[in-house]
Amino acid sequence: MKRGFSLLELILVMAIIAIIAGIAVSNITNRMKYAQAKSLVEQFISDIQWVRSLALKYNSATIKFYSNKYEIYAPSSSVTPKKIVNLPSGVSISENFGSSLDFLSNTLPEENGTITFNAFGKTYRIVINLNGGIRLEE
Repeated sequence: MKRGFSLLELILVMAIIAIIAGIAVSNITNRMKYAQAKSLVEQFISDIQWVRSLALKYNSATIKFYSNKYEIYAPSSSVTPKKIVNLPSGVSISENFGSSLDFLSNTLPEENGTITFNAFGKTYRIVINLNGGIRLEE
């Protein structure tokens, strides 16, 4: 009667386990990147709400956009930003506002438009309209 496993059987089981582990790690890594991207977008939406409150307090506020960061100014004429957010590698931002989104003292934006985050292969669009509505599209 044969007892135990042969070396070939052990190597085959180890190879199957390695393949399954590789697939699982890849899926976990992708999910972590998507979660980080979603968190960045949600933080940006929160910053928009904060800028609206700054506009009420200072009579105006602005978000200035760059490809790898955005800056918040209040009042809009200020030369020193209230906040600078540097985006991580693999994340870019674009918009159709002409490089800045300005809010008036009534907390409404001066114009409507779209801000696009490209993060780790996924695209998020934030649509802002003149009545102050903010909509996230994935």
